Amino acid sequence: MRRRKFRHYFAYGINMNNEQVRQIDIHPQVLNIARLPGYRLGFYGYSAIWDGAVETIVADTGAELWGVLYALDFAECERLDEWMDARVDGAGNYFHYPVTVVDGRGRIEDALIYKKSSLGNPKPPSAQYLDAIIRGAREKGLPAEYVMSLQSVASQPASYTVPRYPWAGKERVLSEECKICTDLIEKNRMAWLERLG
Repeated sequence: MRRRKFRHYFAYGINMNNEQVRQIDIHPQVLNIARLPGYRLGFYGYSAIWDGAVETIVADTGAELWGVLYALDFAECERLDEWMDARVDGAGNYFHYPVTVVDGRGRIEDALIYKKSSLGNPKPPSAQYLDAIIRGAREKGLPAEYVMSLQSVASQPASYTVPRYPWAGKERVLSEECKICTDLIEKNRMAWLERLG
């Protein structure tokens, strides 16, 4: 049996936004809009890039979370993992979480999402972050009622200009302590490229 050379990724937040996807330098194939029954969007933690909380999924029996189903090649998956700080050892901000979504044609698809590693109390996102998610939802053609529900999420204006990427204009190494991690990511990326090769 031949293994496929891509992964289905269900983006339900900021990664629906075209500008954000370009910033990550990935070029996913958009398969369809999709919904994840039994979950809703929640905001937790803090991002200095956006000066507010960031998204994750929260179990909620009566809810449906809408997003977009992408196909990513494995090199793009590595870049997205690095961007989202999803680590193999589970020590990052996010981890891979398998889900089953229903696409716009009613087909059931298996996919991975990014789920926050720790939650704490819910917190508001910055208004700019929420606006970027809403723009992405509109760009991808999510249902109007769902976009309206996003507009009703409580947010607060960022206290400085966002997004603020600490690595802008230089190689993205977050700190000297992270050098081991970035070397490992690069080694893994090269190994995947050789396998695809």
